[in-house]
Order: sequence, then structure tokens, then C-alpha cells
Amino acid sequence: MSPKLRGLYHVGFNMRSEDDAPADYELSSPEVLLVRMTCGLYGGDNGAFRPPDAPPSAEILEKGARALVRRGLADRESFRPDRELVRRMLVVSEPDARVVMLAVKPGLAERAVDIYERAGAYVRYTKKGGKHIFGPVIHGREVAKQLRLQFQPRSSMGDFVNFQLDAAEHYAFA
Repeated sequence: MSPKLRGLYHVGFNMRSEDDAPADYELSSPEVLLVRMTCGLYGGDNGAFRPPDAPPSAEILEKGARALVRRGLADRESFRPDRELVRRMLVVSEPDARVVMLAVKPGLAERAVDIYERAGAYVRYTKKGGKHIFGPVIHGREVAKQLRLQFQPRSSMGDFVNFQLDAAEHYAFA
């Protein structure tokens, strides 16, 4: 077991089952920073987070801790974060793979699908404004379904197209 993961297990977690967890965790930047610093989720090459340039200020960490406790996502006495939240953040912070699908419109390109994978667990992550949104842990078949839903089937009036060919065109296509 790597030293980072070993540290995570020594910290301990609030015990909440995966079924009791919210569909999406929506966190502010100070809340994300607190969980990253307390659990050693510094980010990898393909992760959503980069290692911080400088240690965060105590005021920012305190603001994140108070917000997490107020929302029930951290223990009031030890500030231990919710287990399912840490699981999702670990997948996004240090993924084995990433699935990205861009939707391009005139003058605009956006990520239609942005999913991170670690050890067979897939987590959707988006950042809108100052909010970080961590989706539920899903399986590979759900990822394929999300990708499939991005494509619109062509509309058809039937399998036959009525057209006329002259003799030369008929010869060329025959």
C-alpha cells in the first residue's frame, strides 16, 4: 500500500454508506482545499487538481472546515471528512484514466462528458464558477451509456430514397 493511501486509512472517516451519500457533492474551493490538504490529495499528472504553489492560509482552511462541519460532511471534533466524499475526490485527484468528450458549437467548445477513473470506479467532475461538483461513483457501463446519449441518431423517413439515374450514371454505379 502506498504511503498516501496508508495515511488516509490512519486518519479515519465518518462512516456513511455509498447508498446514503448524496448524488452530487457540491463544494466550494476552501472546502476542496481542506480535504485535499488533510487527506494528502495533492493531485497527479492527469488529475483535476495540481499541487498547490504555496501552503494555503490558515483562514482559508478554517473557512473550509467550518463549512464542511456545518453541512455534515466533516466530523465536528476531528474535522475528519466524509468517507464517500474522500473516495470521490481521490478518483478525481489521482486517476488512472480520464474520459473527455468535447461538444463544439460555433465559437464555443465545452466538455459534454468529463469522467475520471481509478481502480474501476468512475466519477464525473465539473467546476462551475467557484463550485466543484463531484458526481456519484459509477461503473463502466454507465460511462458508455453517458457517451452514447451524447450522439443523436439521424432521422430517417425510411430506408429507401427515390431518385432517377440516366444510363451513364446507372453504368457508373452498377
